[in-house]
Amino acid sequence: MAASAAMKNIREATSLAADQNMSTDEILSSFEKDLPEMDKLAGSLTLASATDMVDQTCSALIECARHGLKNEEDGKVQSSYPDFTCAYCLAHFIQPTTVMSGDTLCQGCVDKYIDLNPSQGIQNKLKFEKQRIGFGTSNNVLLNSISKNIMHDGHRAAQLRLDGNASFRAKDYGIAIGKYSEAVQACPQDIVLYSNRAAARTLISDYDGAKKDVHTALYLCKIQGVGKETTMHRRCISRLIAILEALNKKAGPGASVEMELLAAYAIAAGCGTDHEAEMALPDDVDKQTSRYKRKLNRLLGKVIHALKRGNERFGETATSIASPVNDMLKLYPLQVLGHSLCKREHMTKIEQQGSEANVPARQAITLDEMKSVREELDCPLCFNLLYHPTVLPCGHVLCRLCLARTLDHRLTKQPSCPLCRHDLVFYADYLNRITTDTNRGGLNPTLLALYKPQDGRALRSTQNAPLVSKYALKTAAGFIYVCGALQALIERHFPEDFAQRCKDAENDEAAAAGKQSVSEHGTAPAEEIPIFICNVAFPGVQNPLHVFEPRYRLMMRRCVESGNPVFGMTMHTNNGGAEYGTLLRILSFNQLPDGRSQINCIGEKRFRVLKYGMKDGYSVGNVEWIVDSPELKLAPTVVDYFTRARNTVLQMLDYSARRDAVEMQLGVVPENPSEFMFWCVAAHPIFGLRLDPSAQYQYLYGEASRCNVQKRAVLFYQIFSQLGIFAVNPNLNSED
Repeated sequence: MAASAAMKNIREATSLAADQNMSTDEILSSFEKDLPEMDKLAGSLTLASATDMVDQTCSALIECARHGLKNEEDGKVQSSYPDFTCAYCLAHFIQPTTVMSGDTLCQGCVDKYIDLNPSQGIQNKLKFEKQRIGFGTSNNVLLNSISKNIMHDGHRAAQLRLDGNASFRAKDYGIAIGKYSEAVQACPQDIVLYSNRAAARTLISDYDGAKKDVHTALYLCKIQGVGKETTMHRRCISRLIAILEALNKKAGPGASVEMELLAAYAIAAGCGTDHEAEMALPDDVDKQTSRYKRKLNRLLGKVIHALKRGNERFGETATSIASPVNDMLKLYPLQVLGHSLCKREHMTKIEQQGSEANVPARQAITLDEMKSVREELDCPLCFNLLYHPTVLPCGHVLCRLCLARTLDHRLTKQPSCPLCRHDLVFYADYLNRITTDTNRGGLNPTLLALYKPQDGRALRSTQNAPLVSKYALKTAAGFIYVCGALQALIERHFPEDFAQRCKDAENDEAAAAGKQSVSEHGTAPAEEIPIFICNVAFPGVQNPLHVFEPRYRLMMRRCVESGNPVFGMTMHTNNGGAEYGTLLRILSFNQLPDGRSQINCIGEKRFRVLKYGMKDGYSVGNVEWIVDSPELKLAPTVVDYFTRARNTVLQMLDYSARRDAVEMQLGVVPENPSEFMFWCVAAHPIFGLRLDPSAQYQYLYGEASRCNVQKRAVLFYQIFSQLGIFAVNPNLNSED
């Protein structure tokens, strides 16, 4: 029967129910037209085949549960885990260690955290980072110290939890419960303590106490924003199922326990069947989901059979009415259950029961306690408040930018921790290889998913902040992940200091100041840009560079991470940089394993340096842009001349089979006449000419030709006329 027809039968049943002293409003209140899951459930309960009815009702209940869980996600508060919480078990961490992704865990949770990931490729990556680089093997020195200094109760509770776990494994459940209870007194917001105590109480048949603990744990999951996708939430639901199964087995068949157990099975199965999830679930979660679905199916078959027989434990429901509609009315409790799951009423009731314990969402840390550890939150290198704190494999903490500056100097010495001299060679190599593979497009897509380009201050999750540039090019420093626990601690307890530190860091890390003053002519603002003093560069022409000096590594990294990867290049002179130069845009950035980089750029526009300056070892300059006079344009006959000249160059390159090699070095031959002239001057060796840098500089920036494209055309002809490869245009010297 169609779902809509089934719903019609249910509504017809209400008139018959009135003859049996049943409230029509009571029945109708359970069914709503805007819930397709309820329509599907109604349709499944009308099937003739008992097997089909059970199977499809099972699927419908799971969909109802999933609908309720989705509504829970839509209205979920932002995750607000207590400070010093393990990213895996969500308990107050003991022996905290930070893995390369930025998550901080108990050392004993690291392997479980790795195995939790559904992708074998990512598991291998995390294992490599632990075994070869050392992430996840050393205590996070700073977090461990702060936890001991200001979180005495939490630290004590974590130790008691370990003692309780040891007693639990030894099957001394009474002692384990005592340890967990003592830990709860010290740290009442710790979800794990209630979950573990519930497991121990279940094993000694203290079901009422175990049930209260699970309800409290699920309430804490709600107020701390622990979603259904987390291990802890699934574990709490599993604990509840174990308790209900024990009660059902002990008390025998009973409507209240069986219906509650059906709801728990549906929720557990619904947690693992979200087809819209971005990543596949781990194998153990899939197996657990399938197991609960089978249990739901078996129990549902028994309940449907009992309901159809009008079993007294479910209440007689219009049993004297002999009609097909009566069968639908007998199965009314399942309709109520489906509606409860759709509207999340079942979970809400559990959480309300858990809230009766009056447990705080987080342990309060006083301002005086935080002030006592404020100095510990200063970077040991820059002596400022940690900005995007990152943890080294040895466990010491630096600002991300300070670590990047340390790695910039790798060419002159082997990288090591500035505090303990722990070797960072493998770490630096790994960062550089990730960068190279990513920029080349060769990184495994599964691994690349871990490094989704995001804004530097956007959090990957509630506790992680990736600093991968949101732009196409990336540097090794962009793959240094931030310790989410420390970042959250600083933002939460020192918001004003953090805001000021962000402003200072952004100013410090800008490649240059940008627009800041007025040019000497007073017509346009000058702009400060970073300047690479090297050689002559031409607009429209590619310029490959090999960057190895630490100061220029820093400059290039800042340019790339700024999102506008441009810098100026001027020719080297006896007095430093030349007066004129060209703005270059970075097209590709290839980081080598030792930290050097191969960069390909293209010239964009010319500038005049009004004033040179220095920033962190490299040059910057206030510049004004050079623009050709708009009234001095090339005549159409001259444009035709350069079109023919370009075709001649392309034919020459094709004939000599050097076109690919030349264009790889200098870029494609431009069609624009002005850029074509620049390209030919830059490519003078392929024409058999020898132009020293001063001659090239004079062509680009000479007094007569600087803003006059016609004069540059005349100079071009004078330079290349001796070759005889370009046709002579009698109008070339014309300035019309």
